[in-house]
Order: sequence, then C-alpha cells, then structure tokens
Amino acid sequence: MDPKGIKVRRTNTTPDENFRRECLLHRPYAQESYLESLASEAELIELECDGARCGYALVRDSCIVEFFLYPTSQVDETAAMEAVVRLNGAEAALCQSFDSVMTNACSSLGWESKTVGHLFRSFDDTIIDVGLVAQLATSECLPAVKAIHDGFFDSEAEIRSYLDEEHARLFLYYKDSQAVACGIIKRVVACRNSYDIGMVVAQSFRGTGYGAAVVSHLKQFCLAQGWQPIAGCSVENVASKRSLQRAGFTSEHQLIRYAQKL
Repeated sequence: MDPKGIKVRRTNTTPDENFRRECLLHRPYAQESYLESLASEAELIELECDGARCGYALVRDSCIVEFFLYPTSQVDETAAMEAVVRLNGAEAALCQSFDSVMTNACSSLGWESKTVGHLFRSFDDTIIDVGLVAQLATSECLPAVKAIHDGFFDSEAEIRSYLDEEHARLFLYYKDSQAVACGIIKRVVACRNSYDIGMVVAQSFRGTGYGAAVVSHLKQFCLAQGWQPIAGCSVENVASKRSLQRAGFTSEHQLIRYAQKL
C-alpha cells in the first residue's frame, strides 16, 4: 500500500481495448498510432483506492505509455503517478500534450521534458493535385511497395496488414506509369472513428511535392468514407511535417517524453 492510500499492483498482463475504452474516449483527441503500438504490448499496472479500482497505467520497457484515473475517483494524480513509478521503477513517460491527466501527473514529477513528435489533429480543405494516379494496392503490388518503402515499414508482415485488414488501406501512386510513392491508412482504435495516415516517397522523387499530394489524397479518401484523418511525425522528420502542413494539416499538439534527470 502506498503511503497516501493508493494501492498499486502489477498484473503481468496487457489489457484489451475494451478495458481501456473509457480512457481512449475521455481524451479530446484520438490516440497517436505510435503510442497505441506501444500500449498494445505494455504491462498493466492497476491502481486501487478504498478497495475500488481508481485508475491504471501501462508500462513498456520502463516507460509509461498510458496513465488514466477514472473521473469519479478523486485521486491525487501526482500521488498516483509517484506510486506507479515506485512500483515499476519507470524511468520515462511518453505523453500526448492534449492528455491533461497524464501531462499534469508527469509534470509534477519534476522530470525533464522534451518534444519528440508533432501530432496533427486538425486540417482544412486544401487539395493538392500534381497529377499522381492513385491505385489501391493488392498483394501483386508487394515488389513495387518494397522498392519504395526505404525502411518505412518494419516488415513484410506490416505491409500485408495494410492489404488484409478491414480497417486499413495501402495505396501506390504513379507518375507517368512509374510508382513513386506509397500511402497508408489504418484505424487506430475501434472505439473512435479516427484513421492514421502516412506516406513515403521513393528516394529519387523526394523534394518534388509528391508527399503533400499523397497526404491530400489520403485525407480526401478518409473524408469520403466518413473517417477522421489524423497523423503524426517525429520532430526530426522535417519533410513529413512540411508535407502535412502543405496538405492543410495543423499541429497544435505534441508528443512529449518525460525522463528522470541524470
């Protein structure tokens, strides 16, 4: 039992989305796909107060990737976060700036913070057309995708997931009959109508404006299906940020890494 009356318990399990539903819906904006990939393999830490569950945390490789306190629990967020850190020995946390509960809790630890990603959750009606021809990819397109991706995909299995899953799409883009780019769409979580978009342009065609045109097409495709397009990129990926902005996306939120001071 934590000195402030909060009980924390390791579970050695990873919760399903249904367990996390209230957290995912409580935030004002959709979950970042990179964080979701970490959360899907993270360990559940349960928090209890006065004999009732009051919240939880998800920890992956000593990094807190999700933290939530139920709105009715009235638990002090600083005390709860400190209890998680003491139990798990967590050394870092990844937090979306629009997640006020986790941001406030992490800030209270006195850890160093650094912006590591840009989160795009709003956009306008900008349309960019540079004459690319979009084709919905099939398994026969694998060689062309592999020739373009340049490390964009982690594995062939990831590529196939965009071909096979119901809530995912993979596009190839052609200029003068030559494949020049790939674009992807995938639903992040089932409880929200938000679809993460991304793109990669073949190395020899970068700097041509094709990236922004691909983003523009992916945005329009999502909207035509009634889906909400979202995106994110690392702070180092200046080209992706520029393409997203040219296609009408705005980054008002960040992915922040908190870490203990060395």
